[in-house]
Amino acid sequence: MLISPPARTEEAQALMQTLPGGGLSAVTHVVIPNLSPEHWFHAPEWAPFLAGGGRGATLWMPPGLLEGRATASLFNGRERVSAMRAAYGAVGVLPDTPGEGRPLPGLEGEVEAVAFNEGSGAFTEVTLRLVDYDATVFTDLAFAAIDHPPSPLYGRFGHQVTGMDGKLGCPIAFPMLLKDREAGAAWLRVLRGWSSSRLLCAHFDPLVRDGRTQLHNAFGFMMDGASGA
Repeated sequence: MLISPPARTEEAQALMQTLPGGGLSAVTHVVIPNLSPEHWFHAPEWAPFLAGGGRGATLWMPPGLLEGRATASLFNGRERVSAMRAAYGAVGVLPDTPGEGRPLPGLEGEVEAVAFNEGSGAFTEVTLRLVDYDATVFTDLAFAAIDHPPSPLYGRFGHQVTGMDGKLGCPIAFPMLLKDREAGAAWLRVLRGWSSSRLLCAHFDPLVRDGRTQLHNAFGFMMDGASGA
């Protein structure tokens, strides 16, 4: 399974070809968990290298991408979606049942999904659970800067301000979760029920260990009524 396909550079392609089980040609599911363009823009580029040249792979999209909602309309979004639909053997929409984790069809017992939708429709992310790896996957709802030095863009002060210096933080999600508390609480209940020991992030540190503690670090304000991120 390939989640949030990155730009198809020579380095990225060579790295993925080393994955156990057959490399890229064994990939039968591609998952786009978020409406933000960096998570879907490059999906068509990878299809020819996947199972059956893409015809043997299913592409999973977040709710709203097919309709071009919010940020899904940026960067020629409709044209890219058309290219995705042409490149993959099947296209499906990720489960969108608020407050309820659902198995991904075809990957029952391996992958579960739960969506968080910002009230105005401007933001949607489907958080994934990789059952065999005891891991939860975030795209833009949470980040951490633990094992890597501060980025030139943010610097250490920026990481401190955003609440992810040495821990998991939720700088993008924080105002949305405060505004849409009911939806946020329902989403978080599912994550707490998963109780994953590992957290995987699409940006900054890719692997965050001690997942249960780090989940509380980031979202404790939703659990105990605190007002800080």
